Amino acid sequence: MRTARFEVLSQPEIERIHSASMEILSEIGISVDYGKAQEIFREAGADVNEGAGVVRIPESLVKKAPRMPLPLSSCTATIPT
Repeated sequence: MRTARFEVLSQPEIERIHSASMEILSEIGISVDYGKAQEIFREAGADVNEGAGVVRIPESLVKKAPRMPLPLSSCTATIPT
């Protein structure tokens, strides 16, 4: 039995979501309160504002991340409001 294949999002829609995600990560950033996590992000190339607890992650770092062994398994991050 074959099942029907369908696309939930078109390629242009996927690209728009990716672009918006990269903009959020690099310009708005994520909230990271854990000092060790901030240090790891900084060493990897992210812009860290310790006072605000905000980490801005450039697209180049996002692209490298799957190949980087970052020890962040016990850390959580949220988008700042």
